Amino acid sequence: MSLPGNPKVEDHISVYGRAIYLVAIIFTIGMFAITSSVLLAAPKSEKAPVVVQKVKKKKMTTLARRAANKQAEEDALVTVKSVQGIISNIRFNTISIEYKANTDIMFYLDDNIAYHRVKGIGDLEIGDRIRIDFDERRWDEVDGFKRRKRLIKTITFVSPKPKGLVSREAVE
Repeated sequence: MSLPGNPKVEDHISVYGRAIYLVAIIFTIGMFAITSSVLLAAPKSEKAPVVVQKVKKKKMTTLARRAANKQAEEDALVTVKSVQGIISNIRFNTISIEYKANTDIMFYLDDNIAYHRVKGIGDLEIGDRIRIDFDERRWDEVDGFKRRKRLIKTITFVSPKPKGLVSREAVE
Protein backbone atom coordinates (compact mmCIF):
# COMPACT_ATOMS: atom_id res chain seq x y z
CA MET A 1 0.00 0.00 0.00
CA SER A 2 1.12 3.50 -0.61
CA LEU A 3 0.79 6.45 1.68
CA PRO A 4 -2.16 8.75 1.17
CA GLY A 5 -1.17 11.61 -1.09
CA ASN A 6 1.42 9.39 -2.88
CA PRO A 7 -0.66 7.04 -5.02
CA LYS A 8 1.05 4.42 -7.14
CA VAL A 9 -0.13 3.08 -10.44
CA GLU A 10 -0.57 -0.40 -8.95
CA ASP A 11 -3.21 0.90 -6.54
CA HIS A 12 -5.46 1.80 -9.44
CA ILE A 13 -5.32 -1.64 -11.04
CA SER A 14 -8.25 -3.79 -10.02
CA VAL A 15 -8.03 -7.28 -8.65
CA TYR A 16 -9.56 -8.56 -11.89
CA GLY A 17 -6.81 -6.88 -13.92
CA ARG A 18 -4.10 -8.41 -11.73
CA ALA A 19 -5.63 -11.87 -12.15
CA ILE A 20 -5.63 -11.57 -15.94
CA TYR A 21 -2.02 -10.39 -15.87
CA LEU A 22 -0.93 -13.38 -13.76
CA VAL A 23 -2.79 -15.85 -16.00
CA ALA A 24 -1.08 -14.38 -19.08
CA ILE A 25 2.37 -14.74 -17.47
CA ILE A 26 1.70 -18.34 -16.39
CA PHE A 27 0.37 -19.20 -19.89
CA THR A 28 3.47 -17.73 -21.56
CA ILE A 29 5.84 -19.64 -19.27
CA GLY A 30 3.90 -22.87 -19.85
CA MET A 31 3.99 -22.48 -23.64
CA PHE A 32 7.74 -21.82 -23.52
CA ALA A 33 8.30 -24.96 -21.43
CA ILE A 34 6.18 -27.14 -23.76
CA THR A 35 7.87 -25.81 -26.90
CA SER A 36 11.38 -26.28 -25.56
CA SER A 37 10.65 -29.83 -24.33
CA VAL A 38 9.22 -30.81 -27.72
CA LEU A 39 12.26 -29.44 -29.49
CA LEU A 40 14.67 -31.18 -27.13
CA ALA A 41 12.83 -34.52 -27.35
CA ALA A 42 12.61 -34.48 -31.18
CA PRO A 43 14.86 -37.06 -32.86
CA LYS A 44 17.85 -35.63 -34.64
CA SER A 45 17.99 -36.33 -38.35
CA GLU A 46 21.17 -37.81 -39.76
CA LYS A 47 21.09 -35.62 -42.86
CA ALA A 48 22.40 -32.10 -42.74
CA PRO A 49 19.77 -29.43 -43.24
CA VAL A 50 19.53 -27.97 -46.70
CA VAL A 51 20.49 -24.31 -46.82
CA VAL A 52 18.87 -22.30 -49.56
CA GLN A 53 20.83 -19.24 -50.59
CA LYS A 54 19.27 -16.39 -52.44
CA VAL A 55 21.28 -15.23 -55.37
CA LYS A 56 21.28 -11.48 -55.60
CA LYS A 57 21.11 -9.92 -59.00
CA LYS A 58 24.11 -7.85 -59.72
CA LYS A 59 23.01 -4.27 -59.94
CA MET A 60 24.24 -2.28 -62.87
CA THR A 61 25.84 1.06 -62.32
CA THR A 62 24.12 4.08 -63.77
CA LEU A 63 26.79 4.51 -66.44
CA ALA A 64 26.59 0.85 -67.48
CA ARG A 65 22.78 1.04 -67.67
CA ARG A 66 22.95 4.19 -69.80
CA ALA A 67 25.49 2.60 -72.13
CA ALA A 68 23.36 -0.55 -72.50
CA ASN A 69 20.21 1.50 -73.13
CA LYS A 70 22.02 3.64 -75.71
CA GLN A 71 23.22 0.51 -77.49
CA ALA A 72 19.69 -0.90 -77.43
CA GLU A 73 18.38 2.36 -78.93
CA GLU A 74 20.97 2.20 -81.71
CA ASP A 75 19.97 -1.39 -82.48
CA ALA A 76 16.26 -0.49 -82.40
CA LEU A 77 13.75 -1.61 -85.00
CA VAL A 78 13.02 1.37 -87.27
CA THR A 79 9.75 1.60 -89.18
CA VAL A 80 8.69 4.36 -91.55
CA LYS A 81 5.17 5.59 -90.89
CA SER A 82 2.86 8.31 -92.09
CA VAL A 83 -0.10 9.97 -90.42
CA GLN A 84 -2.52 12.61 -91.73
CA GLY A 85 -4.72 14.80 -89.59
CA ILE A 86 -5.70 18.23 -88.34
CA ILE A 87 -3.27 20.31 -86.31
CA SER A 88 -4.58 20.55 -82.74
CA ASN A 89 -1.61 22.30 -81.11
CA ILE A 90 1.62 24.00 -82.17
CA ARG A 91 4.38 25.04 -79.78
CA PHE A 92 7.96 26.15 -80.39
CA ASN A 93 9.26 22.56 -80.15
CA THR A 94 6.17 20.32 -80.55
CA ILE A 95 3.24 19.79 -82.87
CA SER A 96 0.14 17.71 -82.18
CA ILE A 97 -2.33 16.44 -84.74
CA GLU A 98 -5.71 14.80 -84.36
CA TYR A 99 -5.66 11.84 -86.73
CA LYS A 100 -8.73 9.98 -85.47
CA ALA A 101 -11.78 11.16 -83.57
CA ASN A 102 -10.46 12.45 -80.22
CA THR A 103 -7.02 10.85 -80.74
CA ASP A 104 -3.99 13.14 -80.77
CA ILE A 105 -0.38 12.31 -81.48
CA MET A 106 2.47 14.61 -80.52
CA PHE A 107 5.81 15.03 -82.28
CA TYR A 108 8.94 16.92 -81.30
CA LEU A 109 10.21 19.41 -83.88
CA ASP A 110 13.87 19.76 -84.84
CA ASP A 111 15.93 21.40 -87.59
CA ASN A 112 16.14 18.32 -89.84
CA ILE A 113 12.51 18.43 -91.04
CA ALA A 114 11.70 18.88 -94.73
CA TYR A 115 8.55 20.94 -95.49
CA HIS A 116 6.44 20.41 -98.64
CA ARG A 117 3.90 22.96 -99.97
CA VAL A 118 4.75 25.31 -97.11
CA LYS A 119 7.91 27.29 -96.23
CA GLY A 120 8.16 26.35 -92.56
CA ILE A 121 6.37 25.71 -89.29
CA GLY A 122 5.48 29.40 -89.01
CA ASP A 123 3.11 29.11 -91.99
CA LEU A 124 1.00 26.40 -90.35
CA GLU A 125 -2.03 27.18 -88.17
CA ILE A 126 -4.22 25.22 -85.81
CA GLY A 127 -6.93 23.54 -87.90
CA ASP A 128 -4.78 23.00 -91.04
CA ARG A 129 -4.68 19.47 -92.42
CA ILE A 130 -1.15 18.06 -92.76
CA ARG A 131 0.60 14.75 -93.35
CA ILE A 132 3.64 13.79 -91.31
CA ASP A 133 6.11 11.14 -92.47
CA PHE A 134 8.25 9.89 -89.60
CA ASP A 135 10.59 7.13 -88.47
CA GLU A 136 9.55 5.24 -85.36
CA ARG A 137 12.20 3.46 -83.31
CA ARG A 138 11.12 0.79 -80.80
CA TRP A 139 13.43 -0.91 -78.34
CA ASP A 140 13.50 -2.60 -74.95
CA GLU A 141 15.70 -1.07 -72.29
CA VAL A 142 17.77 -3.06 -69.81
CA ASP A 143 15.22 -2.41 -67.04
CA GLY A 144 12.48 -4.04 -69.13
CA PHE A 145 10.78 -0.81 -70.21
CA LYS A 146 9.58 -0.56 -73.79
CA ARG A 147 10.59 2.72 -75.42
CA ARG A 148 9.47 4.47 -78.59
CA LYS A 149 10.92 7.51 -80.31
CA ARG A 150 9.42 9.31 -83.31
CA LEU A 151 11.59 11.40 -85.64
CA ILE A 152 9.78 13.57 -88.21
CA LYS A 153 11.22 13.42 -91.72
CA THR A 154 8.68 15.52 -93.69
CA ILE A 155 5.64 17.67 -93.03
CA THR A 156 3.35 18.06 -96.04
CA PHE A 157 0.63 20.72 -96.12
CA VAL A 158 -2.64 19.17 -97.37
CA SER A 159 -5.35 21.83 -96.92
CA PRO A 160 -5.99 25.02 -94.94
CA LYS A 161 -8.38 25.19 -92.01
CA PRO A 162 -12.01 25.68 -93.03
CA LYS A 163 -13.38 29.20 -92.96
CA GLY A 164 -16.45 30.05 -90.85
CA LEU A 165 -18.52 27.63 -88.83
CA VAL A 166 -18.24 24.09 -90.13
CA SER A 167 -19.26 20.88 -88.39
CA ARG A 168 -16.58 18.33 -87.53
CA GLU A 169 -18.15 15.76 -89.89
CA ALA A 170 -17.83 18.17 -92.83
CA VAL A 171 -14.11 18.65 -92.16
CA GLU A 172 -13.38 14.94 -92.07
